[in-house]
Amino acid sequence: MANEQLALFLAYSVELESEARERYLELAESMAAHHNREVADFFARMAREAALHLARNGHRVYAGLRS
Repeated sequence: MANEQLALFLAYSVELESEARERYLELAESMAAHHNREVADFFARMAREAALHLARNGHRVYAGLRS
């Protein structure tokens, strides 16, 4: 049971990270449209970091759900 709960928790964390990446991209686009390049760059960097985190760890979560 504990493994199932952990896998579910990790699956939710992947979904949360994915949502954060989407929102960071939206914020980056909005700030760029308002000519706030420094803040746009910050949110674009945050989106890249979220994507890297998902790429490194997302597959582990889904593997855990299958076991």
